[in-house]
Amino acid sequence: MAARRLKGKDSKAVTAIAIDKDKNSQHALKWAVDNIIVDSSNCILLHVQTKLRIGAGENTEATHDNQEEAHQFFLPYRGFCARKGIIATEVLLHDIDISSAIIDYITNNSIANIVLGASARNSFLKSLSFSHITY
Repeated sequence: MAARRLKGKDSKAVTAIAIDKDKNSQHALKWAVDNIIVDSSNCILLHVQTKLRIGAGENTEATHDNQEEAHQFFLPYRGFCARKGIIATEVLLHDIDISSAIIDYITNNSIANIVLGASARNSFLKSLSFSHITY
């Protein structure tokens, strides 16, 4: 994997790491800390929640449960960042389409780097054409 390290005035570029419940998200975070988040001690942990809660708009208990669920979800990532001295901002997005939610967030918040964790057998990666990339 290649990493782009920014020098000069852009050395404080914001890096977002898209995470989910998969083990590959932990590997993506570790890789980002080792390769991209070198000069900066800040990153954004980005998760898209696709579950829709029917009737949750009026039920305050559902909102509290959702906050507790999000707190538990980010816990291992928060611990890893604390051990490495990284200040992680946790962002929880709610959308049906994961990719469009991530793209909208990146576009609206001027994110310089995005790190995604994916398995080797991921159909998304198989669909990409890497013929235009030179090594």
